[in-house]
Amino acid sequence: MDTQIHPDALSLPAAARSTASSGRSLSVYVLVDALGWRVADAYGFLRSALPVRAPLRTTLGYSSGAIPTILTGVPPSVHGHWNLLYYDPQGSPFRRLRHLPPALLQRLDGRYGRFALGWIGRHLLGLGPSFECAVRPADLPWFNWAEKRHLYQPGSLAPYPSAFDNWERARLPYAIYSYRSGDDWRLLQRARLAIASGKTRVIFLYLCGLDHSLHCHRDNPAALRADLTRYATALESLYAAACAGDPRCRFRVFSDHGMAPVSRRVPLRAALQQRGWQLQRDYLAVFDSTMLRLWFLNQQARHDIEAWLRTLDCGRVLDEAELRRQGVWFPDGRFGEVIFLLDAGCMVREGEFNGRGWNPSGMHGYDPADPDSDAVLLSNVPADARLTRIDDLYTCLCEPLQEEQTA
Repeated sequence: MDTQIHPDALSLPAAARSTASSGRSLSVYVLVDALGWRVADAYGFLRSALPVRAPLRTTLGYSSGAIPTILTGVPPSVHGHWNLLYYDPQGSPFRRLRHLPPALLQRLDGRYGRFALGWIGRHLLGLGPSFECAVRPADLPWFNWAEKRHLYQPGSLAPYPSAFDNWERARLPYAIYSYRSGDDWRLLQRARLAIASGKTRVIFLYLCGLDHSLHCHRDNPAALRADLTRYATALESLYAAACAGDPRCRFRVFSDHGMAPVSRRVPLRAALQQRGWQLQRDYLAVFDSTMLRLWFLNQQARHDIEAWLRTLDCGRVLDEAELRRQGVWFPDGRFGEVIFLLDAGCMVREGEFNGRGWNPSGMHGYDPADPDSDAVLLSNVPADARLTRIDDLYTCLCEPLQEEQTA
């Protein structure tokens, strides 16, 4: 995994060196989903190739909030993206489902029914490529979906501008590769070709395959090492190609969050049902993997459920002060009027995302202060040692713009 890189050993076409001769550096950004500092450091991931290494504090929540924060440099409370589902009974694309008989909605609450609703949301209702039916179909009319555009393109976070919008406005020759263009290995191959062409100054790759591996193998060192070695070899090759094309290239590998080992599964849904309150009459709930988010239609229910949550030994209710401090406070409560965050290592047994029966050995979405939550930055740029948070990465993404202005 610590293979020494020898860029001079690779010979690329002369076109690949046109970036270096132009006075503008090649910048390569590789976002590896879920690669945490603890894992990268323990396994020596890319240690020889990229000596500037640091943990980065992530945001509270999941990739749906962390990646927009990387791309904009501001917290979810500013760019507006946090969790995927949010409360919006007036604007819900599925609001007409309220008129269906309860028996039919119950029949839709299965593998094929949820698949059909997901397809309808993605292809007919404009909810974007990531939409899935992540609550009971009967509850869909109360909710909307935040990520309606593919993230890895200009305009994806409109009306808030991202680094991609900045590159587009500056007319930089850039290339963005994500899962829409193939699997991780195909993306790495395409990035090498872009470097070899010499026509691209900025390359951004989003690699998502390691996230699945870390979910499945967080407690299996041998399997995890094998997967990490495969990625390290591919990234070392890409780095060598970048250095051969431009010896001054800036090359960064970073992540959105880490991955914690799962040690406890909490039957939160069953325990909540035992309180005796009724969904849609008294409250609404979204069971994320590491959070319970609640909205209330009955203040007695709120008082009882919130008091009960505060007695549990597996997590805590997040108050307004903490939500503000974490940059995820939304005064209208769209992402939850009451939010219960599980402790690191705990997981909701009956979470809605990833399908029923999802039983991973690793999970993310915990308190950013937990060491396993830390994202990572691996770089060949000495000045990057000063970076401490994932929103700091935005300054790295803007470096090609600064170079353009001073050229």
